[in-house]
Amino acid sequence: TVMSMRDLVPLARRLIDLTGDTEKALALVGELMRNGAVALGPIDDDLTRLVRDELRTLDVIDVQGEANSPIAAELMIVCDILTQVPERPRMGPPAGRMVYTAPQQSGPIPSERRLDLLVADVIRMATHEILIGSGFWNEAGVDSLLDVLRPAIVTRGVGTTVFAQYTNNRFAERLRSSTADLEATGQFGIEWYGGPANSLMHAKFVVADRNRGYLGTANLTSLGFSHHIEVGVELTGSQAKDLAAFLDELRKKGLFRDDPDESHQI
Repeated sequence: TVMSMRDLVPLARRLIDLTGDTEKALALVGELMRNGAVALGPIDDDLTRLVRDELRTLDVIDVQGEANSPIAAELMIVCDILTQVPERPRMGPPAGRMVYTAPQQSGPIPSERRLDLLVADVIRMATHEILIGSGFWNEAGVDSLLDVLRPAIVTRGVGTTVFAQYTNNRFAERLRSSTADLEATGQFGIEWYGGPANSLMHAKFVVADRNRGYLGTANLTSLGFSHHIEVGVELTGSQAKDLAAFLDELRKKGLFRDDPDESHQI
């Protein structure tokens, strides 16, 4: 099949979405011609990954990431033409699927919409890092998470951090005793919120490898997974990365500590 310059128009528009405007897209194609795929920078979000794959599919770059100069030159011409066209609204990130919890009386929720299954899948797919946060916990909820966390940590060596709000000493001790074997691996730790008075660690999330995750209303408890009405969303790659970076900043500012502060309990 002979490719025409028209075939490059969707890719050129995708580059505009990635960079923010036509002039920056044109400059990026120039960088691609000179330096190949490294011009894209880190491939750590969904849109950049999509652009890289389309560049390969259309032979603008080869599998080694080197530029195919004639086709890259045609892409530059297409981008140059688009600089003369009024810009369209920038495309937003792809939306993640919504997930839910509801009591049994409401009837079954399709598996692809179940909140508890998304949380388990995010953990199950992790390869090097898991970040988990919940304002409230209970023993049954912790036990259900351990079913997927233990293989991730013990078998795959995935580093895992739990961000917890101190509720009472009994539960704190239960959480630590339940995970003592995981902590012994050096791949697991609990960080307790220690912010100002009357401030809570209220967010509920699971982030894996900074490129996928869950965020929603449900605490990671047995009730949050099966009994309440809860709503969550599957995070896009860029959203997961942003949430992980936010947690990094909070930790740098000393808002989480290794030991719970009983004066800061709910």
